Amino acid sequence: MGNRFHIGTKEFEAINWLPTKERFEQCTCVAIFNFFAGAAPVYISEMFLPLQQSHTTRRSQNKLWIPNQKTNRGLGIISYVGPRLWNSLPNFLKSVENVNKFKHKSKELFFNNLRDKEKNPYLYY
Repeated sequence: MGNRFHIGTKEFEAINWLPTKERFEQCTCVAIFNFFAGAAPVYISEMFLPLQQSHTTRRSQNKLWIPNQKTNRGLGIISYVGPRLWNSLPNFLKSVENVNKFKHKSKELFFNNLRDKEKNPYLYY
């Protein structure tokens, strides 16, 4: 490849790497998965709060409370981004048995989302 070559989803899939943004999102979701599994460090456990609901539905499984942010600066912190990402994941992914399966399934999901964005870029802006 030349130094001005566009690197797209196909190139990332060829080396089995996620782009930087999606890799950050995957690592954040893995940390939250470990939080629910009881394997997270203390500082992670203090960062996230499970959402307490009066009744449980299929869509409310393993949800996290999203803190209110008054400024745009707060929209980038992990205690805000993490719950937003986690709550948007499908329930089949949240209920996977172990962290390795979660990592593989989440990588597949992120690659599928990237392919969808390439096919229909105007739907995501």
